[in-house]
Amino acid sequence: MHDGLIDTHCHLDAAEFDADRDAVFAAAKVGAGPSQADVPPVGGSEPGLRAWGANEVGAGPSQADAPPVGGSEPGLRAWGANNEVGAGGTAPVIAFVVPAVERANFGAVASVCRAYPGCAPAYGIHPMYVDRAHPEDLDALRDTLRREPAVAVGEIGLDRHVEPRDDARQAFYFVEQLKIAREFGLPVLLHVRRAIDPILKCLRETRVAGGIAHAFNGSRQQAEEFIRLGFKLGFGGAMTFPGSKRIRELAATLPLDAIVLETDAPDIPPVWKNGGRNTPADLLPIAQTLAQLRQLPLAEIAQATTRNARAVLPRLDRYLPTTGETR
Repeated sequence: MHDGLIDTHCHLDAAEFDADRDAVFAAAKVGAGPSQADVPPVGGSEPGLRAWGANEVGAGPSQADAPPVGGSEPGLRAWGANNEVGAGGTAPVIAFVVPAVERANFGAVASVCRAYPGCAPAYGIHPMYVDRAHPEDLDALRDTLRREPAVAVGEIGLDRHVEPRDDARQAFYFVEQLKIAREFGLPVLLHVRRAIDPILKCLRETRVAGGIAHAFNGSRQQAEEFIRLGFKLGFGGAMTFPGSKRIRELAATLPLDAIVLETDAPDIPPVWKNGGRNTPADLLPIAQTLAQLRQLPLAEIAQATTRNARAVLPRLDRYLPTTGETR
């Protein structure tokens, strides 16, 4: 039994953490949630913060999904002026999955994962970086997977939101990376923004060893198809916004064994960080939000989502602390 949470998607190698990566990592391992100092005013900014705009990376909540802090919903405690942290209880983050986004940061991901216990690498070419990718990068990906103990191929997928984009180029690199994942027997970490049906079509044509649909924001039917194909669904910061009705309804009612937790740090900030930097320490209040939505104890959410992450990413076990070990 591993007591704690697993952040199945966080970019700890990102430049946003260069100044305080040690402290960010330590805060998540303590399991105390975000500090007051890390909660800027709603709409505030932070030097170096990736803006959610035309060039955004990830799948942050839409403006319609971001009501003012303090909004309410029946049965769910509001996030108030005191930045309250959801349902009671605490849990440390015991493992962090750190996906690459392009060949140029394969080395940075590997370095971070060597330096910080519990950090597990994944390697891949993100759809928003294919414009500067080259076919030989696929050979570099194979070489990296042979050398490095990766838990998945990722972050890969399709993005039909950002403009300008080259859909054919995205599709080429996505399908080729699915083939590589199949070649190495690895699951995949999927970026699925506004492209769920095309991605499902590719997955039916090129079968892989399951994986995670990161930042899932689709329909129940699409969720069920991912599950049928052996995937778990990633829920994170967007779930904390009261206006994210569909995401929250799915988080509350999908089978619990289909759900994993994530932050996508430093991106997709939760409601108490709206406009600020997301960190892995925010996984605790994200988990508490899921516990409230499902009306379950935090401990049950932690145990179930950790079990789910280990099931879909079997090579993650090598990064977990041994029984009784504090890392």
